Amino acid sequence: MICCKRIGIGFLLAGMIWMGAADTAHAAKLQIVMKDGLWGGAIGALLGFAQILLLENREGEENRILVGAGLGIIVGVGFGIADASGALATYDADRDRLVVGIPAPRFVTTAHGSEMRLTLLDLPF
Repeated sequence: MICCKRIGIGFLLAGMIWMGAADTAHAAKLQIVMKDGLWGGAIGALLGFAQILLLENREGEENRILVGAGLGIIVGVGFGIADASGALATYDADRDRLVVGIPAPRFVTTAHGSEMRLTLLDLPF
């Protein structure tokens, strides 16, 4: 019985390593979203704390820090998604201009099935 558990755990770990190595591009995008979400939460908590400092009666106002952190996380994750996938414009570095257009959906067939993609911002590096 212990041998079967070890074999199962070995296969599970091997699958996780294989899946992680095969999908590093998505991991990098997820890292951007997570980092922006954490920064948003930290900035929101600081803004909530600053609100408390501006009040004359500070008793029972500690929830402003949590509300600020929550709103900051939501805004940060939204910014991270826009940063990782794009937003409504393309920056042309050669001509030094921002081109705003209507995003057109693309239909892509992958090994996992079909999906629709919508690029909102494209920034070349």
